[in-house]
Amino acid sequence: MNKLIKASNLGNLSAREETTEYAKEKINQFIGNKDYHLALLIAHIYIGIRLKTLLINWVNKNRNNQTEENWKKIALVFKDISFDASLRNCKNFKLLNDGEFEKLRELQGRRNDVAHDSRLWRITPSLEEVNDIKNICESVIKFLERTQ
Repeated sequence: MNKLIKASNLGNLSAREETTEYAKEKINQFIGNKDYHLALLIAHIYIGIRLKTLLINWVNKNRNNQTEENWKKIALVFKDISFDASLRNCKNFKLLNDGEFEKLRELQGRRNDVAHDSRLWRITPSLEEVNDIKNICESVIKFLERTQ
């Protein structure tokens, strides 16, 4: 499996399927190794990519001329959009449901905690925290599978 997928291929269904499988593999690997902080970070990265892809596809679908060239042009517009803006726009355009929105918001909060507090990388999380992280990651995987 090609580990690096060109950005222009992310609108392609088979590329999304490949990305989903790779993301699932990595998330589960990190959880299995008890690297929960890494599982959250990688989950956040792949959800950010997927949210942008969904938005780009939504915009392109609502245009008369749905070409790969147009997809690439639209992708440039969304290149620098934040995770939060991508998440809110996907909710507004009904590309995700309220439950998915809440879980992905939770992912964002946990990711921010891990990314901005290195102390969290060195401590052993409580059983409750581990279960919360696993639950978030399971929701991420379900979302990636639903949107592939």
